[in-house]
Amino acid sequence: SFGRLEDLEESLLLSRDAVKSCPPRHLIRPNVLLGIMRSLACRFQAKGVVEDLEQAIEAGRQAFLVSTPHCRSLLVSTMGNLLHMRYQFALPSSADLDELVSLGLEGCRLAPSGHINHWTNLMLLAGAYSL
Repeated sequence: SFGRLEDLEESLLLSRDAVKSCPPRHLIRPNVLLGIMRSLACRFQAKGVVEDLEQAIEAGRQAFLVSTPHCRSLLVSTMGNLLHMRYQFALPSSADLDELVSLGLEGCRLAPSGHINHWTNLMLLAGAYSL
């Protein structure tokens, strides 16, 4: 269940306004972009519009450019899930698989054994290798 589509649209509108209002290098910007990524992914799951997935991935790439290592470790999982969805349900490409493997490896580097996010990055990496 995705809730009401109108609420999701409102969330996207507000999140986009927040990105426009947030300075390009502000520390909170990656978190705002993460919200857009998640909302667009939900809308893709609800409506199946590939452009939503493309926009979510682009927002993720923008977030990576301005994120700290800690924030990047949180983005890895969401970005990996988006690429996995695109590969499985929309536009399969070897470039997505390569990016998934790179993300999984970076995630494991950023969250080594003993880190709370380590297992999720291992699962991302395992999923990339299984496609």
